[in-house]
Amino acid sequence: MAGFSEQVRRELLGIMPEKACCLQSELNALTQGYGVIVLRGAGRFQVRYRLPDSDTARMVFLLLKRRLNMTPTISFHLETRLRKRRLIDLTISEYDAKRLLLTLHMLDPQSNRLMLHHVPRGTWTRRCCRHAYLRGLFIARGHMRDPERAYLVEYALDSGERVQTLTQLLRRCGLTPRERRRGAEYMVCIERGDEMTDLLALMGAHQALFALEDVRIRRAAGGTANRQTNCDTANTARQLSAAARQYDVLDAYARAYGLAELPPRLAELARARLARPEASLPAAGEQGHGFPALSAAAGHRAGSRRTHTGGASE
Repeated sequence: MAGFSEQVRRELLGIMPEKACCLQSELNALTQGYGVIVLRGAGRFQVRYRLPDSDTARMVFLLLKRRLNMTPTISFHLETRLRKRRLIDLTISEYDAKRLLLTLHMLDPQSNRLMLHHVPRGTWTRRCCRHAYLRGLFIARGHMRDPERAYLVEYALDSGERVQTLTQLLRRCGLTPRERRRGAEYMVCIERGDEMTDLLALMGAHQALFALEDVRIRRAAGGTANRQTNCDTANTARQLSAAARQYDVLDAYARAYGLAELPPRLAELARARLARPEASLPAAGEQGHGFPALSAAAGHRAGSRRTHTGGASE
């Protein structure tokens, strides 16, 4: 069964942007995440997308076809460095590669200098383009921890410039990302459940959003139940401790002076307490009087006798 992060990713792969500007922003993010520049010499180069599965390859292929009318060459690559898996390569020809990077604002038209961490202007100025960029970058570089365990979204990036760009875009969306370093990777993290919900809504992952909200509700209900249980346990402990103190005081007083000199109601309450040392004071009073006693007042009266017992209570 796929993990929660993979479920989010699969849902995002099923969303195709409708506007040309959003297609451009999402393709920019996917190019930053999956694209590789293949130098051919004499200033010539190709762009190759090395993709993990057929769904991702289909998404990139359609974006290239609809936005730029490009048809990349499809090939397969067997990765054996860590674990054997078949990757899908989409290769853009030399002519189309330059047009692609110019369209994505990743190539300076004057100097032909590569600017691989740049994003289209619309990503900064249009809300829909920001959401498309975040969606594409999550597909390529994002991971979301199982919310049953912890609330955490991580983007693993390979340069400080891309970290700054992503952090600024997330802040423009009202989120509060944190930056950290993990080995050679730069991490941008979101660590709050409500902001995870907001990010899923921004990216359009509504099924994952409902699943996350269900987990948050169950976790909140469980936390409330635990707090109530802890509160009841603490109240019971305080009740038993107070009953033990009252019993000790009344027992010492009865041994030293007897209960005859006490007011009738208090004397009967004292006898009820001595007869039922484990009960609360109202419950003990019900046995003696037929009606609940005021525990605070009765406890104060019983406690006021402590001075008369002297060291007898010890």
